[in-house]
Amino acid sequence: MVGISLLTRLAVAGEPFEIRYDLPADGKVSLAIYNEAGQQVRTLLAAAPQRAGRQVLGWDGLDAQGQPVPVGRYSWKLIHGPGVKAEYLMSIGTSMGIEHFPAQHGGPISVAVSDGAIYMGAAVEGSPMFAKWRFDGHMEWQGWSWEAGADPASLAADKDQLYFLASTGDCFAIDGTNNHRTASWRADHVMTTLAVPLLTTQMEYNVSTPLPSGAYYVRVTTRQSATPFNVWVNGDNNFATKTSQPQSWGPLMWGITLMPVSPQNGALTVRLSRSQPDQSWSDLGKIEIISAATRVDAAHGEIVMANIGAQFVAWITRSNGQVRSSVTLSNVQDVAVRGAGAAVAVAADKLVVLKRDGTPPRLLAGGLVSPTRVTVDPVSGEMWVVETGASQQIKH
Repeated sequence: MVGISLLTRLAVAGEPFEIRYDLPADGKVSLAIYNEAGQQVRTLLAAAPQRAGRQVLGWDGLDAQGQPVPVGRYSWKLIHGPGVKAEYLMSIGTSMGIEHFPAQHGGPISVAVSDGAIYMGAAVEGSPMFAKWRFDGHMEWQGWSWEAGADPASLAADKDQLYFLASTGDCFAIDGTNNHRTASWRADHVMTTLAVPLLTTQMEYNVSTPLPSGAYYVRVTTRQSATPFNVWVNGDNNFATKTSQPQSWGPLMWGITLMPVSPQNGALTVRLSRSQPDQSWSDLGKIEIISAATRVDAAHGEIVMANIGAQFVAWITRSNGQVRSSVTLSNVQDVAVRGAGAAVAVAADKLVVLKRDGTPPRLLAGGLVSPTRVTVDPVSGEMWVVETGASQQIKH
């Protein structure tokens, strides 16, 4: 049951506005206040159990942040029903032996569902990294990583097409029927290029750059015949330099941090040292700070990605990973396809609608509590948002 009513006056001090409604049966009730633009300004009830019959609820005229709302016309919307229940479906694999469960050092970290199939991935070492199951519990195939340290940060499925976004910023398009990789590309953004030392005999070189919070990679390019430089990022030597043979994960002449790094005190510090006394700094090409895409979603033939560090959402071409269109969005956390040319994203405490044609973002709901994930049913268009922090709820 959904109820809608207009509030034609605001509450005055000490006199909350009374919202009256009748419930035909016991159930869970969610009720929120909306302004004239249809934007949610306050949630008063979230899946609260209530008895059948007449109910009275008060609203004090404050928004989700506890501030008085502007004078105007407001409406309330109510959803009543049995609520959402968890239902056991199946067990996903085992921790060893036949049909190995993807994960060794922790639980699954990514999941995608499409056309009766479940794809799940996890951080592993020496075992399958992701797999495909049917809802009857049958495992169709297992997949191994193509990249060192490339955990599945995000998975997305559109019919039989799977997209595997690795923590390193590599994205792989996979045929979900047979686990064959059909395309791959780098899904990253160069945040800044650092200056390189020139005409100096010093053995070490240090450079720092301010960056917002996020997960970044440092990429160092050298001449093909150069002796590898020693590289530390924030004091950690977690770095791999490839200068001999081509590797499956990248070009011949560059090295990259094996794991993402985060700024310390608002900055990343890169320290390089020559591995040989006669090594020339002129062998050094570029030092780049890279922000890798962190979330991917796919539906209706569309692919969207969110880059938390660079703070934008992009529509991607499947064949080569080229950006078709992008939208700058501060504090973006996740994105989901909402139809041809449209997407929804959670950013800060808001749920916003984005358009591939460049239309400015439109606020759909505000006052969310630390939202981190959003998903859209590709058939019905229904949306779910995961709230963390003090809420710890999934809102429909």
